[in-house]
Amino acid sequence: MTTTEDTPRTPTPRPRAPRTLEPQVRMGDARDAARFLPKKSVDLVVTSPPYWRKRDYGHPDQLGWERTPEEFAKRLVAVMNLWKPVLKPHASVFVNLGDSFRDGRMAGVTTLFELAAITGGWSLVSRILWVKRSGLPDPHGRLPQRHEFIFQFAQKGASPYLDTYAYAQEFDLSEGNVWHVKPGRSLSPHLAPFPEELPRRAILLACPEQVCVTCGAPLRRVLRRGLKLDPNRKQSARALERWHASGLNERHQEAIRATGISDAGKSLRFQVGAGRNSAEVAALA
Repeated sequence: MTTTEDTPRTPTPRPRAPRTLEPQVRMGDARDAARFLPKKSVDLVVTSPPYWRKRDYGHPDQLGWERTPEEFAKRLVAVMNLWKPVLKPHASVFVNLGDSFRDGRMAGVTTLFELAAITGGWSLVSRILWVKRSGLPDPHGRLPQRHEFIFQFAQKGASPYLDTYAYAQEFDLSEGNVWHVKPGRSLSPHLAPFPEELPRRAILLACPEQVCVTCGAPLRRVLRRGLKLDPNRKQSARALERWHASGLNERHQEAIRATGISDAGKSLRFQVGAGRNSAEVAALA
C-alpha cells in the first residue's frame, strides 16, 4: 500500500520502563548513595546515624567513633553533603540523633550537629522532639534521658514539600513538633533500631504521593475551607440560624475568616498583622 504526505501516520509508542510498588532494598554504604542512585531521584531521606561514642561497630571507617563531638558533627554533615546530587529540589532529610556524655557531662552533640548543618549549607525546617515516656534509669544518678531530636533539613534555598493534611489523617497534628512515639519491640539484629512510626510520620509529612512525570515537581494538595457546619452540634446549629438571619453571603464569611486576630480590634496596638488583606476584604469584614 502506498501512502501520501496527507495520510496521517500513527506515532510509534515509546516503551515505558515497568513501574512497581514493591519496595526495593539496596545494601551499601550511605556515603556511596550518589554511585548507585540516579541524580535527583530521592524525595525523602530518613536516617538514624550512629551516635557519638555509643557503640563500636568494629568498622575501620565507622561513623560515630571520632575523637571529639565537633569532629563527629562535621563528619556527619559531610555525609549529608554527599546526598545532595541525588536529592530532588523539594526533598527533606530527617536525622534522628541523641546526645552523648563525656567526662560525666553532656557533650552537646545535637547542638553542634545542628549548627554544623546550618553553616554547612542546609536549612533547618523543623526541630522535632521525640519524647519517650519510659526507659532505663540512669546508672550515674542523673535525670534519665527521655527524649531525642529529629532534625528536618532541606537544601539551602529550596522549598521542601510538606503535607500536614496527610499527616493529620493518621497522627495528632495538635502535638506539633513533639512526637510521643513508643520505642516498640524489634526482632532485628540491629543494635539500635528505631520504631517504624518515626519514618511513617516523616513519609506522610514530607514525601509527595505523586510527582509530575514531566518536570518532577510534586503535586501539591489544594485545600479550601468549606462553609458547611455540623447541624448536630448545638453551637453549629445556633451559628447557622444566626447566619441565615443576618443576610450575609459567602463572600462575607470568607472575608471574616481572612481577617486575623492581629488585623483587627485592640490587637492592632500590640501586634502587626500580615497586611495582606485587600481593601475589599477589610470592608466586607
